Amino acid sequence: MPLDLKSSITKAWERARSLIPLNFFEKIKEKLPFRKKEEGPTPQEIERRKDVRVPLKVVRVWSQAEDGKRGFLGYARDVSLGGLFIQMVAPPQQGTPLQIVFQLIEGEAEIHTEVQVAWARRFNPRSKLEAGIGVQFLNFSEKDRAAIQSWLERGPH
Repeated sequence: MPLDLKSSITKAWERARSLIPLNFFEKIKEKLPFRKKEEGPTPQEIERRKDVRVPLKVVRVWSQAEDGKRGFLGYARDVSLGGLFIQMVAPPQQGTPLQIVFQLIEGEAEIHTEVQVAWARRFNPRSKLEAGIGVQFLNFSEKDRAAIQSWLERGPH
């Protein structure tokens, strides 16, 4: 790039930056009435959940195909009787049904259940929020429901 052109572009950029206040974009973001769906639920939406969510240390979650083969899906970060959050790099779309398997405590029985993706948050390098999905349990056995309930009642994990 010729020096004249480079210096012209640099001067134009500096002039444009001097015309826009530094906090301009932050002020606009605060006034916007919407939130991108990929950012996941808002704090108000979280408060509408009917079941309390309990943070997990790290629980691996596997998807299970009809033929019984498993594939690593992600890490569960919290769980409730209604569903869980699974941290993952490439989340499926909202509404996607999945068969999952996870184990709350190593050595105890696995929980097998069908879930549906309630919301998905894609990776965003500018966001502090983790990429992943919130899934809702669709149907699981009373034994699995009791195992989750018992785990939740045990207190801090």
